[in-house]
Amino acid sequence: MKKFYLSILTFVIVASANAQLKLTEQFANATFTTSGSINGINGWSSSVGTTDLQVSYRTNNTGALVYPGYTSGNSSVNVNGAYNGTIAAKSFNVAVNSTAVGTFFSSFVFNASAFTNTTGDYCFALQTNGATNRISRFYVRKTSASATMQFGIRIGGNAGTITWTAGTYSLNTTYLIVLREDINRGATGTGNDNMYLWVNPALVSEPAIGSATLTQTGSVGYRNTETIAQAYLRAGNTFGTAQIDAIKVAYGTGQASVAANGSAAWSNLGAQGAPLPVKLGTVSAFAKNNGVSVEWTALTELSLSKYVVERSQDGLNFTAIGSVTARNSTDVTSYTFFDAAPATGNNYYRLKSVDIDAKFTYSSIMKVNLENVSAGFTLFPNPVRGGSVSFQSAELAKGSYTVKVISVSGQQVYAQQFNHNGGAVSQSLQLPQSVKTGVYTLLLENAGTKVMNKSFIVQ
Repeated sequence: MKKFYLSILTFVIVASANAQLKLTEQFANATFTTSGSINGINGWSSSVGTTDLQVSYRTNNTGALVYPGYTSGNSSVNVNGAYNGTIAAKSFNVAVNSTAVGTFFSSFVFNASAFTNTTGDYCFALQTNGATNRISRFYVRKTSASATMQFGIRIGGNAGTITWTAGTYSLNTTYLIVLREDINRGATGTGNDNMYLWVNPALVSEPAIGSATLTQTGSVGYRNTETIAQAYLRAGNTFGTAQIDAIKVAYGTGQASVAANGSAAWSNLGAQGAPLPVKLGTVSAFAKNNGVSVEWTALTELSLSKYVVERSQDGLNFTAIGSVTARNSTDVTSYTFFDAAPATGNNYYRLKSVDIDAKFTYSSIMKVNLENVSAGFTLFPNPVRGGSVSFQSAELAKGSYTVKVISVSGQQVYAQQFNHNGGAVSQSLQLPQSVKTGVYTLLLENAGTKVMNKSFIVQ
């Protein structure tokens, strides 16, 4: 009998703690089994606009919103101004009643692909029962630059002010957004709340208030006549095109194992996912030697198999172009991968870190723009057999040219200079016998300026 009562008591304690994680939504494939309306699925209700908010269903991580160390799913919800003011809401497992004083933590991953509104609009908030008020509002607006935006916060109420980030953020980049709102209900029933925003914070511990990207204090948000009960998504008429995934909302008022309010809310949020096999430092991609160099540092590695380098031309659909074996070093380790055959125009790169159990995580996405320099040129044969490769063009300006062949590792294996009087050109190259089977790039330069950049295969 004593064991029976102890089991009941344990269940009550665990249930009470778990109830403070108010909501988690991965738009998982087990629930959202196809692309389409969010309305009526997994507790979401969509209303007001002409088109319901839509979920992009994916069977794998291609195009998914990925942030290292934060658990997200394959699918995501689209927040698009074309939906004409549509809203969607999902209720907490247990609402926060009007007498509570504590802290909300909310987190999600966010990626905007297009934005034209310079005034700004919000796409996420926490909502009261009856939709009479919204707190912890997250805003986005376009800057004067064509591909950058700013983030903003507003504690609550349409009459409040918006606080904007001083720095700008890039389109087509996935960011982890963490919001905190401290509820300070006054004796008269209307208190002054405090709100904070972090962009890409470290997840190993509760983010310090002093490290917040944005801070807004002393504004009326939560009132004692209200019950905060829902997560709220909004696609205003002037909002751009964006995606949100992995929404989590937690509340804390103090528990036996953690300090009150903020610490309890952060513990309940559980923002940090399972330990990663690798902790990355810097990751970069940039034009180099007529190709693209992808470079990264690993701060720690544990049971890691390899790094797979993936490339995309649209930032959504990626293809593996090579891999580097992990060293599993306990020291900071640097890696380099050279893409000798990038596409013309925009190239997007990301790292896929694969552990020995085949589990993997993705890095952030990096963009490199290469001008189109290969139009009008033909390279043949491809694949190359016998060591001879040729290129030709109907029109080439007069000048002194250098033709080079570069391996996939970035090593120059052949070089030749020639003078051209202008007009049609046709050149044949006999590659050295030391050139092995693989992928190579043929480069044509004039006074250091790239004229042609074409890849070929040697068999």
